[in-house]
Amino acid sequence: MPLPTIIIRSLVAFPIASLWLLPLPAGAQSQQSPRYSSRDEYRACLEEADRIEPRRVQLQKGMTTHNAELKQLQDEMDQHIAQQDKLDNTDDAAIDAFNARLDVLNAGAGELNAEVERLNHDQAVYNHDIAAVNRRCAGMVVTIRDHNAVIKERTAAGKGQTIQ
Repeated sequence: MPLPTIIIRSLVAFPIASLWLLPLPAGAQSQQSPRYSSRDEYRACLEEADRIEPRRVQLQKGMTTHNAELKQLQDEMDQHIAQQDKLDNTDDAAIDAFNARLDVLNAGAGELNAEVERLNHDQAVYNHDIAAVNRRCAGMVVTIRDHNAVIKERTAAGKGQTIQ
């Protein structure tokens, strides 16, 4: 009788009774029992997910901050451009002041563009890293006993249950 198992990222357990005891049609390949990951492999996946999680949180904070700053800059730009119609075209000092403020706003847009480029790069690196973790860990099969033992260790160490 196979050991009770769980599949990472899923609560589906392999059935206790095995279907490979039934006769297979001619030409059909036999099913093999899954390879069980060790506690160390499972623990390593959870720890790697723990290491990556702060990067996700940091990226979300960075994008939230960027979006707020972009909205503020767009509002300031809209307000400034709205003043253009009221500008006295014969007042060189007023035109120079308007253009100077526009230069400041454009410089801010350049800084925000550079920041979003950095955030996009960081997001791409994060996506690559999380995809690698998913390739190694998402289809992992562990016994319920090993799962419970590792979660118990993590709980005792004050770590959460990253993967269910």
